[in-house]
Amino acid sequence: MSEAQSQPSELDRLSGFLKAMLFDEFSREVLKGSLMAYKSLDTPLRLSQFSTGIRELIGHTLSSLAADDDVKASSWFVVDTPDGRPTRRQRIKFGIQGG
Repeated sequence: MSEAQSQPSELDRLSGFLKAMLFDEFSREVLKGSLMAYKSLDTPLRLSQFSTGIRELIGHTLSSLAADDDVKASSWFVVDTPDGRPTRRQRIKFGIQGG
C-alpha cells in the first residue's frame, strides 16, 4: 500500500472532525447529504449544494450550543438585528466565552 493510500484524504479528515461535533440526527443527515453532493462529480452544482449544507450545519450547531435566550441573557449582548435575535458572531462569542 502506498503512502498516499494509507493517509486519510482531506475530505475524510473534515468528515471525521465534523462527525465529532454532531449532536443529533438532523446534523448527521445534513452532513451525510452534503458529503453525497460533494462526491457527486456529475452534478454541476455539487459545490454549491455542499457549501449550503455545511452552512446549514454550522447554523444548526451554533443554535444548539448558544440558544437565543442564553445569548440574550449575556451581560455583553446588544441587539444588532431587526428581529432582536442573536447574530452568528454573538453565538460564536457565547460558545467561546459564555455569558
